[in-house]
Amino acid sequence: MKREEADMDYLDLEAPGLTAGNVEKIAALFPAAVTETRGADGKVKKAVNFEVLKQLLAPDVAEGEDRYEFTWVGKRAAMAEAARPTSRTLRPVKADSRDWDTTRNLYIEGDNLEVLKILQESYLGAVKVIYLDPPYNTGSDFIYPDSFVMDRGAYHGASGYRDAEGKINFQRKNTFSDGRYHSDWCSMLFSRLLLARSLLSPDGVILISIDDHESANLKKICDEVFGESNYLNQFAWVSNITGRQISGRGAAKTWESVLAYARDIDACGSLSIDIRFAREKMPDAYKGFRRDVRTDRLGPFAVGDPLYNHNRKFNEETRPNLVFSIFYQPQTQEISTGAIGERRPGWVELPPHANGDGVHKYHAWRWSRQKIADEPYNLIVLPTASGRYEIHTKIRDFGRTLLKDVIPDIPNGDAELRKLFGGRKLFDYPKSVDLLRTLIGSVPGKDFVCLDLFSGSATTAHAVMRLNTEDGGHRSFIMVQLPEPCGEKSEAAQAGFQTICEIGKARIRRAGDQIRTEFPGACPDIGFRVFRVDEGCRKEVLYPPEEISQPLIGQTVSNIREDRTDLDLLYACLLDLGLGIHLPHTSRVVGGCTVHRVDGGVLAACFDAGVPDTVIRDIAASRPQWAVFRDSAFASDAAKINVTEIFKSLSPGTRVQVL
Repeated sequence: MKREEADMDYLDLEAPGLTAGNVEKIAALFPAAVTETRGADGKVKKAVNFEVLKQLLAPDVAEGEDRYEFTWVGKRAAMAEAARPTSRTLRPVKADSRDWDTTRNLYIEGDNLEVLKILQESYLGAVKVIYLDPPYNTGSDFIYPDSFVMDRGAYHGASGYRDAEGKINFQRKNTFSDGRYHSDWCSMLFSRLLLARSLLSPDGVILISIDDHESANLKKICDEVFGESNYLNQFAWVSNITGRQISGRGAAKTWESVLAYARDIDACGSLSIDIRFAREKMPDAYKGFRRDVRTDRLGPFAVGDPLYNHNRKFNEETRPNLVFSIFYQPQTQEISTGAIGERRPGWVELPPHANGDGVHKYHAWRWSRQKIADEPYNLIVLPTASGRYEIHTKIRDFGRTLLKDVIPDIPNGDAELRKLFGGRKLFDYPKSVDLLRTLIGSVPGKDFVCLDLFSGSATTAHAVMRLNTEDGGHRSFIMVQLPEPCGEKSEAAQAGFQTICEIGKARIRRAGDQIRTEFPGACPDIGFRVFRVDEGCRKEVLYPPEEISQPLIGQTVSNIREDRTDLDLLYACLLDLGLGIHLPHTSRVVGGCTVHRVDGGVLAACFDAGVPDTVIRDIAASRPQWAVFRDSAFASDAAKINVTEIFKSLSPGTRVQVL
């Protein structure tokens, strides 16, 4: 049967690579550079004509070898790896989850490269904060060596990444003697950052912890992936004020870096933190903050700095549009702008401040004429000790202050993690909850998704839950962690934890219980849905000609793996359709069949072997955006056509999908 006859769409159940999206972006900018070609599979698809693209961009095309760039062995292969699609999927593990039906949080077990590919459709541009605490490449920490140069099987065998049975070798280290010591690490981060960038929202921020081993290389990689113009800060986190002296050379090391980039620096806003939190946790860096708090018709405000620009470089020559007089009416408290020296009876002229550079006459104002006209309510004129007047800004959100690029007084998270697990040391060098509270809490907004690609002990999840408890926010988290085994002689293994993932999930549960105990009146989301990376739901159903018998012809053969449950299929469909796997899901029995509904009916699905017309009509009557069934649920072509006719009649806007 031809698929068009039943007017149904078939789900691919395969995460698309970056290439398809990039071709669409090029087509939008340069339609003449995009053509059609027939692939090896016989399908016609869009492709880029690079010769035409070069002509359209000339003379801005870099030719020859003399150009500035940062490169390493395997860089092109890492880029190709990021663009390569994956057939793997995420399988729900409800038994390991908490508050499955109500939570928006996710915990995903698997290689973060695969996870990033799988999430591309469902979380494209939907993540506000991405945090990474990758291996620092010290020569002994575990690294994720992907197939950057050789084919996947050859590389895994030669590098020791996988053992003889094809399983990941978690004991492999990236040692200094490795000929591609820095290259492997750069490729590992490069491919992941390329994919991570597409998940960031337009106002999103990415934060990456690193130390001296690879900080210089990381900065260059981030400049390339996110754009040098989107660099925000390089924070110095003073994690150990007593200092570490491991090599026996140089000064004792007291700090690590946190590199921060924006998706779009003009959209991300300032990074600020709560003043009370800053003074409590970082007293060495945040002192004072004694505000002159007053009230107007809009509510309380603090008196801010004078309106003039303190920098002498901003003057009548460099900023002529910001040099003018401000006029104040003491009786009515009106504020307006005008020419310097202009006469206005009953008004007080506030000329721009005198410039002391010996060359220019005035300082510029910090606000333009238009901004003063639009927001006079955010300005206040106060008398000075000399009997004159000075104009100041009003600070509405005066409980916050700009985050500084030094984060002192916050040790690593070893003590707080031990406290959660009865004094046991289950994890080496865990990050601090207060560090993550500082970083995530500085990002504007209280309702966004935070993704951690190297979750480790799940400090980020702990910090998100704590932040929401304190400020009433609705941030959610997505934790991703490779199920790396705990060492046989480690304290974690002796405590019964087989993998780092088990430590992370236990930490989230215990941290949630701790929060509920400490804040009995608060109701933060302390649950999480667990998913695990696995082979895709579809299997290859191929029969050699000699095995095809007459009885087999005409039969409907299922192409779904036998071990897949309804939940497996449902969440594979959500990922394929670009819907979030955090969305609420309900199910009920209709006519002996189980019908699943997601997000109030955006998607309805029934994966039973046979679906009668009564169930089809019930689903169609709810008018979902998508309706999904097994291809093998319908005995004949006529049955499939009947389904499409029912939906055309009862819910013409529904897209019927089969798998």
